[in-house]
Amino acid sequence: MHVIILGSGISGSILACILRARGLQVTLLEKHQHPRFAIGESTVPQTSTMLRILALKHGVPELEDLASFSRWSRISRSSGVKRNFGYVYHETDRPARLDNALQSVIPDLPHGPECHWFRQDVDQHLYHLALRYGARAFNRAQVESVDIDDRGVTIQTQCGREIHGDYVVDCAGFHSPLARLFGLRHAVPQTETHSRTIFNHFLNVRPFDHVLSSQGTLPRLWFQGTVHHLFDGGWFWVIPFNNAPSSSNPLCSVGLCLDNRVHPAGDLDPEQEFNAFVERFPSVREHLQGAVPTRDWVSVPRMQYTSRTLVGDRFCLVGSSASFLDPLFSRGLSNTMETLDLVADHLVRATEKGAGPETVTAEAFAPVESFQQQALQLNDRLIELTYRSFRSFPLWNAVFRLWLVGATLGVIRLSRHVNRFQESSDKTFLDVMAPDLPSPGWICPDLVEYRQLFEDCRRWILQAHDGEIPDQEAFSQVLQRVEASGLAPDAFDLADPDLRCPTDYGLGTFLRVIRWGKKRAPQCVRERYFDFGPAAFLRAAVANRGVGKALRVQI
Repeated sequence: MHVIILGSGISGSILACILRARGLQVTLLEKHQHPRFAIGESTVPQTSTMLRILALKHGVPELEDLASFSRWSRISRSSGVKRNFGYVYHETDRPARLDNALQSVIPDLPHGPECHWFRQDVDQHLYHLALRYGARAFNRAQVESVDIDDRGVTIQTQCGREIHGDYVVDCAGFHSPLARLFGLRHAVPQTETHSRTIFNHFLNVRPFDHVLSSQGTLPRLWFQGTVHHLFDGGWFWVIPFNNAPSSSNPLCSVGLCLDNRVHPAGDLDPEQEFNAFVERFPSVREHLQGAVPTRDWVSVPRMQYTSRTLVGDRFCLVGSSASFLDPLFSRGLSNTMETLDLVADHLVRATEKGAGPETVTAEAFAPVESFQQQALQLNDRLIELTYRSFRSFPLWNAVFRLWLVGATLGVIRLSRHVNRFQESSDKTFLDVMAPDLPSPGWICPDLVEYRQLFEDCRRWILQAHDGEIPDQEAFSQVLQRVEASGLAPDAFDLADPDLRCPTDYGLGTFLRVIRWGKKRAPQCVRERYFDFGPAAFLRAAVANRGVGKALRVQI
């Protein structure tokens, strides 16, 4: 089978590598050329674990280089390290307080922490990898037309090139050629989330630890994580690329996301509006004092877009070609990796069946459509709830704990698949996209117990947002419900209302979590997530020992 992939960014190039490794013919068509600017710079453990699964399952070991800072930093010095999610809640005209700060630590073990990807280098690296795997590529190949019939796909480019193939996968992002040519976009995005963004890359962004020290109270430096400055109706992200001894990139990604219903757009230009919001919050102003923008400002009036159809006969849209929500929680890349796995499986099966017309129909690829649409709906509920919670710190604190439970279980679920494979060498354990997942594409997709916990807590948070109950009462109800569910590892102590960081995630914490999972967790968690031995984890931890010391910086 010959697959044409539109877009040679991170998703298109990864899919090209996978398909070439599985024996398919691949042509990449890129509107621009590398290196090129791209957003989506902060990885999360679910994204990295999915990269490990893709590497092991499809025979592309180089993808594991992207799955931790420890490995990626040996290839590129332009990306930063991510050792925590840092959240600081702000009130207008008041300095930030550590009492209103939360931190979720990312483990250094067993594989190393996450990354702040400098995307133009990451994407170019993957593009070159796709070429090494044997993909054919054409740059500056703007798609003019796409014709599909029973015989295959014919694509004409503006420069007069004609490409013939059996199937086309659109990974081109917002400017998806298939969405444009086939009229697939909804005129009004079908999401509850309604946010916009302004962003740039900056020089001279100082560590936030110089403004609000975390030492002695929180286990990680703000500087070595993604800092989220939260306030009623919006948030800033701060993603440094120069926060580890091996990092040599002086840039820092900074963006502002705003709920349109709380902060509708006015007459200011993007830079003026960005600076106006910075001025509202003294600690943000101090954090960004002296920062110098390096690019043209990017302003997106509404980030959300959706598509009425994602698959058809001989085509599908993947990742940000299909839809986009909001960068909050960095879920987009994780869902994209899951979708790539699903698409690759379907294309390989179609090839094994002879790639006849009946193997590449919309019906045959319906699971790709279903997964992406359901993932959009479920993540939309989480992100919209989070924006509503920004009204007060107690409500945000409730959502933080609720998200943390699901995110922790979601990573344990994927890690269990990797561990079982490493114990048995049985690749069926790497088939994580089961068709019967109750909540596909979500932070914890296979536990109905977590879905019920989320819905119960969501109700209290929305009641508080609407003024029906006090914010503190909603926070207390969520804490009690999380504790009663038993779904959070008891080492986290999430029932403590004064908790600011659940754990430092040392080796001892990992062992306590494993003991909890095997002995005290609810039966659904014990049976699904902890049916493996610790040998694979311990081997990886020993191989990566000392990583924390190697990442220490002076600020």
